[in-house]
Amino acid sequence: RLKHDEDFPEYVTRSETHKLPLGIHYYHSSGLSTSLTATYIDQQGRYGDIVAPIRPGSDEFWTVDLAVNYRLPKRYGFVTIGAANLFDEEFNYYENDLNNASMQPESMVFAKLTLALP
Repeated sequence: RLKHDEDFPEYVTRSETHKLPLGIHYYHSSGLSTSLTATYIDQQGRYGDIVAPIRPGSDEFWTVDLAVNYRLPKRYGFVTIGAANLFDEEFNYYENDLNNASMQPESMVFAKLTLALP
């Protein structure tokens, strides 16, 4: 729950967000693993912008993320290929931290390399 203070833009007076992530993970002894996460989001508040007055707004929706991981030999890290917002769900969501976004507004495919050096 966010309430208006000095750090908030003047066009947001209240924002309540509820998130419920549900995930399933499968790990194989070969080093392959997969994860599937469905997240339910319910957000409501009072929003506006520079040209529009503050007005109530709300949205509730589901997003689905999928990832496949491979553990590198000797546990030196992981290689991950995945998709965020797999079904390209459209939604109205107010992101309260623009420098660290938690929602992907469009489908996105990504690759990630995580190294754990000894």
